[in-house]
Amino acid sequence: MTDLPPGLGSGFDAELGLTYAEMTPDGGRATLTITDKLLQPWGIVHGGVYCAVVEWDRSTDEISTLLELTDFFDPYVYQPGDAQTGYATIKCGGEPDAEDWSHANSISLDADGNLIVGIRNLNAVAAFRVPWGSKRRFSNESSAELLWIVSNNSAWSNFTFDDDSSKFFMAHHVRARTDVTAPNQVFLTMFDNGDSRPECNFMADPHQPDMHCYSRGLEIMLDLETKVAKKVWQYT
Repeated sequence: MTDLPPGLGSGFDAELGLTYAEMTPDGGRATLTITDKLLQPWGIVHGGVYCAVVEWDRSTDEISTLLELTDFFDPYVYQPGDAQTGYATIKCGGEPDAEDWSHANSISLDADGNLIVGIRNLNAVAAFRVPWGSKRRFSNESSAELLWIVSNNSAWSNFTFDDDSSKFFMAHHVRARTDVTAPNQVFLTMFDNGDSRPECNFMADPHQPDMHCYSRGLEIMLDLETKVAKKVWQYT
Protein backbone atom coordinates (compact mmCIF):
# COMPACT_ATOMS: atom_id res chain seq x y z
CA MET A 1 0.00 0.00 0.00
CA THR A 2 1.63 3.23 -1.13
CA ASP A 3 -1.38 5.54 -1.29
CA LEU A 4 -1.00 8.19 1.38
CA PRO A 5 -3.93 9.17 3.61
CA PRO A 6 -5.44 12.56 2.68
CA GLY A 7 -3.82 15.41 4.57
CA LEU A 8 -0.76 13.43 5.63
CA GLY A 9 2.26 15.71 5.40
CA SER A 10 0.35 18.97 5.81
CA GLY A 11 0.41 21.34 8.77
CA PHE A 12 3.55 21.17 10.90
CA ASP A 13 4.99 18.37 8.74
CA ALA A 14 4.91 20.67 5.72
CA GLU A 15 6.60 23.49 7.64
CA LEU A 16 9.38 21.13 8.70
CA GLY A 17 9.76 19.78 5.17
CA LEU A 18 8.81 16.23 6.15
CA THR A 19 7.74 14.31 3.03
CA TYR A 20 6.07 10.92 3.30
CA ALA A 21 7.07 8.44 0.60
CA GLU A 22 5.26 5.27 1.61
CA MET A 23 2.83 3.99 4.23
CA THR A 24 2.10 0.30 4.74
CA PRO A 25 0.56 -1.79 7.54
CA ASP A 26 4.11 -2.60 8.63
CA GLY A 27 5.51 0.92 8.72
CA GLY A 28 6.34 3.93 6.63
CA ARG A 29 9.13 5.88 4.97
CA ALA A 30 9.66 9.61 4.97
CA THR A 31 12.42 12.07 4.15
CA LEU A 32 13.45 15.24 5.92
CA THR A 33 15.99 17.69 4.53
CA ILE A 34 17.80 19.52 7.33
CA THR A 35 17.87 23.23 6.57
CA ASP A 36 19.04 26.20 8.62
CA LYS A 37 15.60 26.83 10.07
CA LEU A 38 15.65 23.34 11.64
CA LEU A 39 18.89 23.97 13.51
CA GLN A 40 19.29 25.44 16.96
CA PRO A 41 21.99 28.12 17.52
CA TRP A 42 24.52 25.40 18.40
CA GLY A 43 24.14 23.75 15.00
CA ILE A 44 22.38 20.53 16.00
CA VAL A 45 18.89 19.46 15.04
CA HIS A 46 17.09 18.87 18.34
CA GLY A 47 15.94 22.46 18.89
CA GLY A 48 14.46 23.00 15.45
CA VAL A 49 12.65 19.71 14.92
CA TYR A 50 12.13 17.75 18.09
CA CYS A 51 11.59 20.50 20.67
CA ALA A 52 9.38 22.99 18.88
CA VAL A 53 5.87 24.02 19.90
CA VAL A 54 3.62 25.50 17.24
CA GLU A 55 0.04 26.69 16.85
CA TRP A 56 -1.90 25.22 13.93
CA ASP A 57 -4.95 27.02 12.54
CA ARG A 58 -6.99 24.18 11.07
CA SER A 59 -9.22 26.54 9.09
CA THR A 60 -6.31 28.07 7.15
CA ASP A 61 -3.66 25.34 7.62
CA GLU A 62 -1.29 28.06 8.88
CA ILE A 63 1.50 27.30 11.35
CA SER A 64 2.76 29.81 13.93
CA THR A 65 5.90 29.18 15.97
CA LEU A 66 5.30 29.53 19.70
CA LEU A 67 8.59 28.40 21.18
CA GLU A 68 11.70 26.31 20.76
CA LEU A 69 13.26 24.95 23.92
CA THR A 70 16.79 25.77 22.86
CA ASP A 71 15.92 29.48 22.93
CA PHE A 72 15.56 29.04 26.69
CA PHE A 73 17.70 25.99 27.52
CA ASP A 74 21.31 25.97 26.30
CA PRO A 75 22.45 22.33 25.86
CA TYR A 76 25.90 23.35 27.14
CA VAL A 77 24.42 24.79 30.35
CA TYR A 78 21.09 23.08 31.02
CA GLN A 79 22.41 19.57 31.27
CA PRO A 80 20.67 16.87 33.31
CA GLY A 81 21.08 17.31 37.02
CA ASP A 82 23.09 14.22 37.95
CA ALA A 83 25.41 11.68 36.42
CA GLN A 84 22.68 9.07 36.04
CA THR A 85 20.45 11.17 33.82
CA GLY A 86 23.22 12.38 31.43
CA TYR A 87 22.43 12.73 27.79
CA ALA A 88 20.89 9.49 26.60
CA THR A 89 22.65 8.10 23.53
CA ILE A 90 20.36 6.68 20.88
CA LYS A 91 21.70 3.94 18.62
CA CYS A 92 20.54 4.24 15.01
CA GLY A 93 21.93 1.12 13.36
CA GLY A 94 25.09 1.98 11.48
CA GLU A 95 24.41 5.71 11.65
CA PRO A 96 26.25 8.06 14.06
CA ASP A 97 24.85 8.07 17.58
CA ALA A 98 22.29 10.75 18.43
CA GLU A 99 22.21 12.54 21.78
CA ASP A 100 18.75 12.62 23.37
CA TRP A 101 19.15 15.93 25.16
CA SER A 102 15.92 17.35 26.57
CA HIS A 103 13.38 14.61 25.76
CA ALA A 104 10.41 16.95 26.21
CA ASN A 105 7.50 14.54 26.50
CA SER A 106 4.37 16.37 27.63
CA ILE A 107 2.58 19.61 26.85
CA SER A 108 -0.63 20.99 28.32
CA LEU A 109 -2.37 24.26 29.18
CA ASP A 110 -3.06 25.79 32.57
CA ALA A 111 -6.22 27.76 33.38
CA ASP A 112 -4.67 30.96 32.00
CA GLY A 113 -3.73 29.43 28.66
CA ASN A 114 -0.02 29.15 29.50
CA LEU A 115 1.93 26.18 28.16
CA ILE A 116 3.17 23.64 30.71
CA VAL A 117 6.02 21.60 29.20
CA GLY A 118 7.50 18.52 30.83
CA ILE A 119 11.20 18.06 30.01
CA ARG A 120 12.07 14.52 31.02
CA ASN A 121 15.85 14.37 30.65
CA LEU A 122 16.34 17.68 32.45
CA ASN A 123 14.11 16.59 35.35
CA ALA A 124 12.21 19.83 34.81
CA VAL A 125 8.80 21.35 34.14
CA ALA A 126 8.59 24.81 32.57
CA ALA A 127 5.73 27.27 32.07
CA PHE A 128 5.54 29.64 29.09
CA ARG A 129 3.26 32.54 28.21
CA VAL A 130 2.60 32.44 24.47
CA PRO A 131 0.96 34.90 22.03
CA TRP A 132 -1.90 32.78 20.78
CA GLY A 133 -3.07 33.79 17.32
CA SER A 134 0.03 35.83 16.56
CA LYS A 135 0.39 34.22 13.10
CA ARG A 136 4.14 34.15 13.56
CA ARG A 137 5.61 31.92 10.88
CA PHE A 138 7.98 29.05 11.64
CA SER A 139 11.44 30.46 12.34
CA ASN A 140 14.45 30.11 14.62
CA GLU A 141 13.10 32.69 17.05
CA SER A 142 10.59 31.94 19.81
CA SER A 143 7.76 34.32 20.59
CA ALA A 144 7.09 32.92 24.08
CA GLU A 145 7.99 34.18 27.55
CA LEU A 146 9.45 31.78 30.11
CA LEU A 147 7.47 32.16 33.36
CA TRP A 148 9.12 29.62 35.66
CA ILE A 149 11.02 26.34 35.89
CA VAL A 150 10.72 23.74 38.63
CA SER A 151 13.46 21.12 38.74
CA ASN A 152 15.43 19.06 41.24
CA ASN A 153 18.51 20.81 39.85
CA SER A 154 18.73 24.00 41.91
CA ALA A 155 21.04 25.60 39.33
CA TRP A 156 18.06 26.57 37.17
CA SER A 157 14.94 25.90 39.26
CA ASN A 158 12.91 28.91 40.39
CA PHE A 159 11.61 26.83 43.29
CA THR A 160 13.15 24.96 46.20
CA PHE A 161 11.65 21.73 47.47
CA ASP A 162 10.44 21.42 51.05
CA ASP A 163 11.76 17.85 51.18
CA ASP A 164 13.60 15.37 48.96
CA SER A 165 10.44 13.25 48.79
CA SER A 166 8.79 16.05 46.80
CA LYS A 167 11.34 15.86 43.97
CA PHE A 168 10.48 14.15 40.69
CA PHE A 169 12.73 12.30 38.27
CA MET A 170 12.22 11.83 34.52
CA ALA A 171 8.50 12.54 34.74
CA HIS A 172 5.76 11.95 32.16
CA HIS A 173 2.30 13.42 31.49
CA VAL A 174 2.61 16.64 33.47
CA ARG A 175 -0.70 18.49 33.95
CA ALA A 176 -1.47 21.73 35.81
CA ARG A 177 -4.52 22.73 37.80
CA THR A 178 -5.37 25.72 39.94
CA ASP A 179 -7.53 26.20 43.01
CA VAL A 180 -9.72 29.31 43.17
CA THR A 181 -9.22 29.39 46.94
CA ALA A 182 -5.42 29.48 46.50
CA PRO A 183 -4.69 31.96 43.66
CA ASN A 184 -0.92 31.97 44.28
CA GLN A 185 -0.54 28.23 44.01
CA VAL A 186 -0.15 25.91 41.02
CA PHE A 187 -0.71 22.17 41.33
CA LEU A 188 1.16 19.79 39.02
CA THR A 189 0.21 16.14 38.57
CA MET A 190 2.56 13.74 36.83
CA PHE A 191 3.81 10.19 36.50
CA ASP A 192 7.13 10.30 38.32
CA ASN A 193 9.08 7.63 36.46
CA GLY A 194 11.93 7.66 39.00
CA ASP A 195 14.68 6.38 36.69
CA SER A 196 17.31 8.84 37.91
CA ARG A 197 16.26 8.88 41.55
CA PRO A 198 19.30 8.95 43.88
CA GLU A 199 20.64 5.45 44.59
CA CYS A 200 18.55 4.04 41.73
CA ASN A 201 20.86 2.58 39.11
CA PHE A 202 18.21 2.18 36.42
CA MET A 203 20.73 0.76 33.94
CA ALA A 204 21.40 -2.25 36.20
CA ASP A 205 19.22 -5.29 36.86
CA PRO A 206 15.93 -3.85 38.15
CA HIS A 207 15.26 -7.05 40.11
CA GLN A 208 18.28 -6.87 42.37
CA PRO A 209 17.55 -5.96 46.00
CA ASP A 210 17.95 -2.52 47.56
CA MET A 211 17.75 -0.68 44.24
CA HIS A 212 15.66 2.16 45.70
CA CYS A 213 13.92 2.41 42.34
CA TYR A 214 10.21 3.11 42.19
CA SER A 215 7.66 4.99 40.11
CA ARG A 216 4.61 6.83 41.41
CA GLY A 217 1.70 9.07 40.61
CA LEU A 218 2.57 12.44 42.14
CA GLU A 219 1.01 15.83 42.74
CA ILE A 220 3.13 18.76 43.88
CA MET A 221 2.11 22.28 44.80
CA LEU A 222 4.10 25.31 43.66
CA ASP A 223 3.76 28.39 45.85
CA LEU A 224 4.33 31.35 43.53
CA GLU A 225 4.99 33.69 46.45
CA THR A 226 7.38 31.66 48.63
CA LYS A 227 8.85 29.77 45.63
CA VAL A 228 8.57 26.47 47.49
CA ALA A 229 7.47 23.19 45.89
CA LYS A 230 5.96 20.50 48.10
CA LYS A 231 4.33 17.12 47.65
CA VAL A 232 0.54 17.03 48.03
CA TRP A 233 0.02 13.31 47.51
CA GLN A 234 1.56 10.26 45.86
CA TYR A 235 0.42 6.83 44.75
CA THR A 236 2.95 4.01 44.45
